[in-house]
Amino acid sequence: MFAKEKISLSKKLIFLILFLGFTTYFLLGKDIISFFVWWFSLWLIGFIFWPLSRKIFESFFDEGWLFSKTIGLVFLTLTLWFLSSLKILPFTYFTILGLLVLSAIVIFKKFKSFGRFKEIFIWEEVIFFCALVFFSFVRGQLPDIHGIEKFMDFAFLNNLLRTKFMPPVDMWLAGKPANYYYYGHYVFAFLTKLTGIPSAIAYNLGVATLFAFGFSLTFSLTANLFYFWGGEKTIKKAISAGLISALLLSLGGNLHTFVYAVLLPFAKNIGVYQGEVKPYFYADPRSYIGHYPPTDDKLITEFPAYSYVLGDLHAQIIGVCFTITFIALLLAFFVKEDRKTFMPFENLIMALILPVMWMTNTWDFPIYFGVMGIVFLVRSFLKYNLKREALQTTLMEILKILTISLVLLLPFLINFKNPTQGIHLTRLSHLLSPLYWFQLFVVWGYQSFFAILFIIYIFFFEPRNLLLKEPSTNFLSRLHKFFSKLSRADIFVLIIIFCAFGLVWFSEFFYQKDISGADFYRANTVWKVTLQAFVLFDIVIGYIVLRIIPKKLNFKKAILCLVVGGIICLPMLYPIWSLSQPYDRLRAYKGLDGTTFLKSLYPDDYRGIQWLNNSVFGQPTIVEAVGESYTDYARVSVFTGLPTILGWRVHEWYWRGFFDEPAKRTEEVREIYESNDLEKTKLLLKKYKVSYIFVGSLERQQYPKLNEQKLPSLGEVVFTSGETKIYKIRN
Repeated sequence: MFAKEKISLSKKLIFLILFLGFTTYFLLGKDIISFFVWWFSLWLIGFIFWPLSRKIFESFFDEGWLFSKTIGLVFLTLTLWFLSSLKILPFTYFTILGLLVLSAIVIFKKFKSFGRFKEIFIWEEVIFFCALVFFSFVRGQLPDIHGIEKFMDFAFLNNLLRTKFMPPVDMWLAGKPANYYYYGHYVFAFLTKLTGIPSAIAYNLGVATLFAFGFSLTFSLTANLFYFWGGEKTIKKAISAGLISALLLSLGGNLHTFVYAVLLPFAKNIGVYQGEVKPYFYADPRSYIGHYPPTDDKLITEFPAYSYVLGDLHAQIIGVCFTITFIALLLAFFVKEDRKTFMPFENLIMALILPVMWMTNTWDFPIYFGVMGIVFLVRSFLKYNLKREALQTTLMEILKILTISLVLLLPFLINFKNPTQGIHLTRLSHLLSPLYWFQLFVVWGYQSFFAILFIIYIFFFEPRNLLLKEPSTNFLSRLHKFFSKLSRADIFVLIIIFCAFGLVWFSEFFYQKDISGADFYRANTVWKVTLQAFVLFDIVIGYIVLRIIPKKLNFKKAILCLVVGGIICLPMLYPIWSLSQPYDRLRAYKGLDGTTFLKSLYPDDYRGIQWLNNSVFGQPTIVEAVGESYTDYARVSVFTGLPTILGWRVHEWYWRGFFDEPAKRTEEVREIYESNDLEKTKLLLKKYKVSYIFVGSLERQQYPKLNEQKLPSLGEVVFTSGETKIYKIRN
């Protein structure tokens, strides 16, 4: 019997490999080799760290197969980053390879048994693979690294590829260390070095990887969450719950699409609504509250699906794969029996992921440190009731994790200066507006519906748990008795719901002050905080849907199921617009090379950039035209990773918290290009240790009084193409 099953599985595997191979070639064409090298590197990292992941997630039905990838990335990148920060090991291909080999030797020696093979490992890898193929195909419709934050993200990636020791230099403020949470870009620089894939292709594969992680990790987490409630007999429902949450998080939006793309046009057509109906744009849900109609409190309400489609390899969306992994670790900790070890494996990994979250997207650290504290406190409360040990145990566990995290963070914190001005109270006037409450409903309506429905079901309709009827003298004792009857999965979902609502309401009353204008004073805080609320809600919605669906249906229960199914479909309207508008309905695959636009718009500058990439090693400083954010200026530093005296000025203002330095450098760069004073120009070049001056189309545009006659006195022309020239400065 076992032999027949093995042969059957082998046949399935062969067919699957052939099918996926042909499909990938059909969709990605010439990029198939880069794709497979990238995927295989991720698979290899996951395979090496699989024994460790299996130990941590031994209670999961899939034993944490997919999480081995992110755990491996955390271990490898954090180890090398820390040693590089201490100037012990350089960030090179050979150190990455050596670290990978050493990790394999240590892990395989420590965990000698791989355990029993499960078919679910194959299917979960297929889920990850298919998600990676799908979004690589999507990015191939519009691969240009151009627009919004793409220049910034690609600049960090290329800058880190030239960096040997951390911290990286600031590519847009030469001579200064980067004052930004760059770790997420460093992770993808790590993968780019490991694979040897050109960064312009790796960038788009990186965006596809974020989507694949978002989909597959959410699937695994939610499916296992349901599995802890129902056990083996509910495995099919668990898989359905995982798929619902995965689709909502990675492709779904909020109720905005239904209201403004479907409901209002319909109401207009039948004469019920007389107002204006604008053509729907996929970015509208992100810039909605305070924008439509305009008010003095404009917010950013971003969600993962928008971030994936936008194609920015940006901090807040890179962090999502680590936050989902962190939630999975909390779940593994929450459902496990107590261990008599100094620190369980899952707690140790939490201590490693927390600094990674800080350096990737700083808001994620306090958010998930808080979520962790609540999970630990509830677990201790369940074990010790109201005894002092509950609080003591929680504090000791948190203190151990925090100590390790802060030690690992020290090299980053030493070089980082907080550009913000602390936490402040919001104006609160927005809460008096009926329109604002309607817009909040549009953004958070479906999530709130499922969360409140679950709370009502657990507290009032779950037959085993009648909180209000418990004959106990005080509320806390009744609460403890009530929760002790609930499954750990139900309690965990209640904690996640509480935290998600807490994040939404936190951003209503508090904000972190930065340089944003008065109308956008809390936009950044709402953006970073509520993105995580969206993640938390979507992770548990799949569980809630399958949890409340009754086994036996009557008329009323059937109506409930129809309502639930209908509401699930509303946010899933979003990809109809998000995949068709920016990507032209996925009709023309152009490849994954993100530099093709540069070749078309600035052909001579492109050739100059290519020359720099092929001829210049290390990180010598260049001079190019200074420009505003979200323009094509700074394209040389972006596409080479070489530091320039000043790049996007307003971004530097955001990162530093003051404009004095960018303002001063703006004029100094102007003097380098336009001044007639040769000696002063030489002093400026010496001050910033400039090695190359780039003179291209944007320099001629930005500096109409360009004094090109003096440049031969400063150095020799080492590259010419059309009107584009590169001067190498004489020492």
